[in-house]
Amino acid sequence: MDDDDGSEGWWQVLAAHLDERQWEEVMEHFAGCLARTGQRRLNLLVERILTIAESGDLAYLSFAVGVLGRILRILTIYVYEPPQRLGWEQAKERVMPILTTEGAFQVPVNKRVEAAEALERQVIRGFKTRSRKCYR
Repeated sequence: MDDDDGSEGWWQVLAAHLDERQWEEVMEHFAGCLARTGQRRLNLLVERILTIAESGDLAYLSFAVGVLGRILRILTIYVYEPPQRLGWEQAKERVMPILTTEGAFQVPVNKRVEAAEALERQVIRGFKTRSRKCYR
């Protein structure tokens, strides 16, 4: 498995299919395989998905948050949290305008839903973590 961005690298294969529903399960399984190789490749995956959002366009940002949110949901079994330096928390904050009327018009409905679901999972997971601490 080659990490480079060349035609033989795994990122080129994944990047070509990020917006295809039939590839979602493949990406989730692939992320699980990366988890078994260590955190470095998971961080690389997170970083590469978040680079999609660097254009500053809310549509691309919501797409990246939606894709990454699905993948991170699977990675909870590996107790993986993206390091702060990768910008996952900032991306979630920057995508919040999709929940406003003005932002909603900038992003297709399916991408808004995926991003909102990713945000919801993070909120629910954070709530569950805090509530467990309260009962100990």
